[in-house]
Amino acid sequence: MLISKVNAVYSTERKFIYVSCPRRFGKSMAANMLAAYYSCGCDSAELFAGLKIAKEKSFPMHQNQHYVIRIDVQRFIESERELDSFISDIGKSVVSELMKEFSDYEGFGLDSRLKTALDQIFIQSGKGFVFIIDEWDCVFRIAKKCKEIQKEYLDFMRGLFKGADYAELEKWYDGYRVGKLHIYNPKSVADALTWNEIQSYWTGTETYEVLKVYIDLNFDGLKEAVLTMLGNGRCVIDPSTFQNDMTVFRTKDDVLTLLIHLGYLTYGKDMSEVLIPNREIEQEFMRAVKVGGWDGVIQALDRSRKLLESTWALDGSTVAEEMSAIHNETSSVLKYNHESSLTSAVLMAYYSAKAYYVNPIMELPSGKGFADVVYLPKRDVNRPALIVELKWDKTASGAIRQIKDKGYASWIEGYTGGILLVGINYDKEEKVHECVIEKYIKMGRSLHTRRETNT
Repeated sequence: MLISKVNAVYSTERKFIYVSCPRRFGKSMAANMLAAYYSCGCDSAELFAGLKIAKEKSFPMHQNQHYVIRIDVQRFIESERELDSFISDIGKSVVSELMKEFSDYEGFGLDSRLKTALDQIFIQSGKGFVFIIDEWDCVFRIAKKCKEIQKEYLDFMRGLFKGADYAELEKWYDGYRVGKLHIYNPKSVADALTWNEIQSYWTGTETYEVLKVYIDLNFDGLKEAVLTMLGNGRCVIDPSTFQNDMTVFRTKDDVLTLLIHLGYLTYGKDMSEVLIPNREIEQEFMRAVKVGGWDGVIQALDRSRKLLESTWALDGSTVAEEMSAIHNETSSVLKYNHESSLTSAVLMAYYSAKAYYVNPIMELPSGKGFADVVYLPKRDVNRPALIVELKWDKTASGAIRQIKDKGYASWIEGYTGGILLVGINYDKEEKVHECVIEKYIKMGRSLHTRRETNT
């Protein structure tokens, strides 16, 4: 009968439970029962057998179905001395446990914020957490006069239990702008909330076959532009030549302008650039590419993860090898007749970087020139920034030298922690890719250089 006397307040935003119960039962016992009920790490059937709560129709719905995190806040505040560090200690303790339990998951480490670790696990598993918090209000008893600590603690709690699902909705269905207003796909948002599943609902009103018809048109540079956008890049267009119909096309810009009108692309007026607005539309582009006979593109994208990891490991040999494979697999799409094609190939090669980095910055004005491609890590992602310089029929070491001579890294020294310099060259005659990767150290020093080539 104990569990039926527990008063649990449940929030669906991130599955947070605040436990309270009559004093004679004890909060710890109630928390133990709730943890046993929700945790997928145990079988609590025998524990609840015969209890009144087990007879409820809804009881089996959540029994042993969720990841559970139980925190006893008071254990982190044994005295006032811990008030300055207990929030950080809670985060480090839970992240440490998550690292052990989810060792195969990516995107967070021991020095990550707790919210970052939870978001990455949610993104990769699709599952949230049930939080059971013991003595959550002890902070207000111990720190009665410390309003700043109370505020910091409440902000920490709000950060954990609010906004995770909304962040995912934004990634999938946002991407359009009217002034400062964000415009979401309303039907997809409604479907996601109705079916409690974030996925592409675009095919409910339009289908990828429509998209395929347009991106398969044989205009020079069109497929290259699509691959650039699939790699999170942007393409400059001139929409003024569009004839406002769906039959007359003279250039790739006409096709891209139509895709803006159809909602498949979003347009930045300030820079005259187009991009794929969100993950939902990206899925439709991927389907269109997959069935459109774009030989090797999907295989090339699959290689992206290995190439990114090799970059982090300063393994220029593997990066050169994967770039060569991507070149061969996409030769029917990219003609490799100029440097812009190499840029498109690199953006596609670093496709998986979107999980860790903001959209790549093309031609970043820095130092004495413009860096070709710069990847800046997302907030709270412990990955190095990447400065990529591309060369055509020259040398990768020359690309690295240009990064240094023109001070490309100086602009982001204060923005991020680690910085990697990546030089990539393609020799047209020998059909050889070459890659040099250096770890940039502030004050102009660099270490761990590796120079490799691969055909």
